[in-house]
Amino acid sequence: MVNKIQSIIKSVLVLALVVGSGLGLITTTAHAADDETTVIVNKVKFSEEDFESDSKVSLGANGAVTGTYENDGGVISALESKDKVPNVEFTVYDATAKYQALITSGMSMQDALASIASGGLTGVTQYGTPQRTGSNGQARFDLPNFGSSGEQKVYLIVETDAPPFISNYSQPIALMLPMSDNSGVTLEEFNVYPKNLETKPKKELDETKITVNGEEVGTIDVGAPINFYTEFVMPLNINGEKSDGSGDKLYTKLEITDTPSTNLKFNAIQSIQYFDGIQWVNTTLTPGTDYTLTTPYNGTAPLDGDGFKLTFNLPSVLPTLENYAGNKIRINYTMKLTDGAIPEVPENNEVTIDFTHDGDDYSETDDADPVLTGGKRFKKVDSSTSATPLSGAEFVIKRETSVAGQYEYAQFKTSAGVKITNVNNTDNAAEVVWGSKTDASVLVSNALGSFTVSGLDFGNYVAEEIKAPAGHVLPSNPNTNFVVAEGSWDSAETNILSIVNYPKGTLPQTGGKGILAFLLIGSMLMAAAIVWYNRTKRQIKI
Repeated sequence: MVNKIQSIIKSVLVLALVVGSGLGLITTTAHAADDETTVIVNKVKFSEEDFESDSKVSLGANGAVTGTYENDGGVISALESKDKVPNVEFTVYDATAKYQALITSGMSMQDALASIASGGLTGVTQYGTPQRTGSNGQARFDLPNFGSSGEQKVYLIVETDAPPFISNYSQPIALMLPMSDNSGVTLEEFNVYPKNLETKPKKELDETKITVNGEEVGTIDVGAPINFYTEFVMPLNINGEKSDGSGDKLYTKLEITDTPSTNLKFNAIQSIQYFDGIQWVNTTLTPGTDYTLTTPYNGTAPLDGDGFKLTFNLPSVLPTLENYAGNKIRINYTMKLTDGAIPEVPENNEVTIDFTHDGDDYSETDDADPVLTGGKRFKKVDSSTSATPLSGAEFVIKRETSVAGQYEYAQFKTSAGVKITNVNNTDNAAEVVWGSKTDASVLVSNALGSFTVSGLDFGNYVAEEIKAPAGHVLPSNPNTNFVVAEGSWDSAETNILSIVNYPKGTLPQTGGKGILAFLLIGSMLMAAAIVWYNRTKRQIKI
């Protein structure tokens, strides 16, 4: 795909071309000039949001930022407002001999310069020493306009190192000196604006998310692994050396730190992958050898939960990391909600990635969507009046499996792995294990008739009554459906789910001891009737 890249020079004598390689190109015709031109490299960076708001920039197929800003060698005000990038290294190469050879072969001036811009470092020689951009994002090169034989000099300006969080080097710039403006006046200074895409790290909750209280969240059982990943771009020159000839490495630190809130803790690293342009592929990085994992690693409140720090073992791992230079790296890992998690209260965490590059520290932080758990409140009441609470009712919690009509039952465990049972709440549950009914935790209504279940993922459940309160009978259908969702943990009376029990019947059971009294009363009534009948009969005979 041909990139729409233009550096339009507003001069009859100064022309910029759009070339299929997508590399910057600036040219000029011969012109009387001073001995040198100061080429000012202005390094600017663009965010992904800039591509949405700025129609003059686009992202090329090779990942380079391209633009269609007009450039007459002066300051481009629209780009001056962009963030400048310090500590970017540029190297200038003398391409004059290569240019002359291309012209001799019959190539046009424009095609020759295009070939130089896209041809890499073959046939060119380094001129002077590399320069790094200062705090203003500028690097300045004083370049001779003519060679010893009076030939115009041709240069190739190449970005040879960039700090972290830059996704790709800018496009090489080929130019011929000297330059002149529209009136033919030789330019003593000429500004160029190579561009980079800033790619900050990101942390994502790798689960289905829903909206709770207006916020995107993930929901989960306490103790169940929940998937996260952290993603960043491996620096292009991760195994590079300083340009001072010392042989020292540019990068001396690469650390990833995850700091969760109090009731969220790190569980395990699942994999470290890189994106090969098509799919995510596992790296060859080995724990212990290539990186060191420190856990638990605690930050400061409110992010003082049990997180982790992953430290790459530099410099020994640098040759391996070089294999992934410029690629997106993804660290996949799981975390868990702990027994302190409160239903519908979000737990947060953030990741920080730290580099030390050429002696300077770079740090970026991102946070993921929060996670939370849910719960439901119940009240056991008498059928005669809902104001009469019933204690001693026993329940188990179940949910339907993927097979319709089949259920699995909840066993709640403490952080020590002890089964929670015969209590009226699961507040200290650190894990929910789903299995058979015989292993299920039993919840018992207290003197107020209440019991609660917490630590459940959002969804549909059933409270199955397995024992009625004293003096009451189990309902014909012992199952009470309920939903764990936003607001289901609300303690308002109208939100509490009442479950009714009916008293046992007051009539005696057949064969019970109470039948003796009824037999005695019946016999007495029958005897009285016989006496009354006999008396009445004698009176009639007289």
